[in-house]
Amino acid sequence: DAFSEATTKKTKTMMTPRLPSLPLVLLLDLTRHGYSFEKYGYTDVLKEVPGIEKLELPTLGFPGMEELALLETPALVTGLMDHPEARRWRAWERWKAESLYEVNDWFGNLELHSRGERVSYFDDRQEDRLNLNLTRPYSIVERTIKEFLDGCRNGELLYSGGGEHPSFNPDVKPHTSFTVDGKPPNVYLYWACPGVCDYLHFDCQGVLLTQVSGEKEVFIMDPQHFSHLSYYPQAHLNNRYSRMQLCPGAAPVDVDAFPRLKNLKQFYHTTLKPGDAVWIPAYWLHTIAIPWHVPISTSVAIKDPVDLEEKINLPSFYKGTLEPPWLTQHRGQAAAAFHLTLRYLQRSMNVSLSEARTVYETLQQRLEPDKATQRSFPTATCKMLDERALSAHDREHLFTWIESLNFDSFKGIEPGVAQVVALREVEALTETYVGPLNLLAMFGLMAKCVDAGAVGDASGMGKTAASSPPAPKHGNMKDGL
Repeated sequence: DAFSEATTKKTKTMMTPRLPSLPLVLLLDLTRHGYSFEKYGYTDVLKEVPGIEKLELPTLGFPGMEELALLETPALVTGLMDHPEARRWRAWERWKAESLYEVNDWFGNLELHSRGERVSYFDDRQEDRLNLNLTRPYSIVERTIKEFLDGCRNGELLYSGGGEHPSFNPDVKPHTSFTVDGKPPNVYLYWACPGVCDYLHFDCQGVLLTQVSGEKEVFIMDPQHFSHLSYYPQAHLNNRYSRMQLCPGAAPVDVDAFPRLKNLKQFYHTTLKPGDAVWIPAYWLHTIAIPWHVPISTSVAIKDPVDLEEKINLPSFYKGTLEPPWLTQHRGQAAAAFHLTLRYLQRSMNVSLSEARTVYETLQQRLEPDKATQRSFPTATCKMLDERALSAHDREHLFTWIESLNFDSFKGIEPGVAQVVALREVEALTETYVGPLNLLAMFGLMAKCVDAGAVGDASGMGKTAASSPPAPKHGNMKDGL
């Protein structure tokens, strides 16, 4: 069948850039911001990463949304325009630049991006929360359709992403047969000027991204590389995003600025043209960029209506469906309860996030340049992590709650995805117990104490007599953090 026939091919060949047809003043401005269309091909943005390989996506015929939602790896999807419903979409003809000039309507929530940068900031007025801006400067503007098209022509970086529009929603109907588990899909419309590029991110549900007009470059990376790609921590308002941009024509990503990027060995890249589609499973890391030689780029995202955590019925700290018993506001007891719960969580999920030191260093890197906002524990000691900091009653209460958890459904998902979901759960658990502003300090304390043998490590191999959390009733134990 189409799934078994899909094969992955490797190539290091990069595309030859097509020079954009833009006003001279705009080309000069782009050059000033580091763009060089003759020097850099569109997929050369990762060329400075040692030994990086570009992989070609496997191709399969559109099997239907229900079947596609079961696919755990990305793929190019063909034949969508031949689908009985999709071929009736008016968007194929109406969403071309020359046709859109006739539409008398407007966008009320356009993002106007700039080619500059600004660093993250910390809002100290919010005592108990990280409030750090993603380094993506844009303002919200209103434009008529004609003004949007003229803006694209004049080099403005306008983007209307992830929303709906009353004038254009009917253009991608019907889609009643695109249901998953009997639920209608979530359908989003994307409109972008040439030059727009997003930051690496992931979605919590699978998405079928279909190109309607213009072109769109898509970069996809296996979630097993998550810790190498400078994602913001879970407590960050933009926790699904990385600090890295992959922009067409721009200079390659600075490996010195993102040192863990050297561990990235491969990525997928494809250029979508009208009628092309790509399936991006939940938690696969991806971003898009609009080539400069197209007048506009429009696409439709048909998303699985159910998040992965809900689909596998995962007890989730991040989703708020799982809340540990609050023992006391006393700092030491909260830290001990966190440590015990974390040790169990890693084992019961049957994944390993390596030693405390490694996770601590990963968090340090992910919090740059925001780690200055982290608060240290006053008079922090390793005794804070020892279960003997808990009263016998509280310890029994905690263990009873831990034994009630069931993570069986987690073990069947793709390993790279499991790593990302587990890390999100760990950080959400940290926030639950110690607050987001102490997130780095908590892991730093654990790293120091485990290294010194002053507290039991994740596998119960520490040098103290502290007992391990109870063995889970469901699934196998595995060493973790």
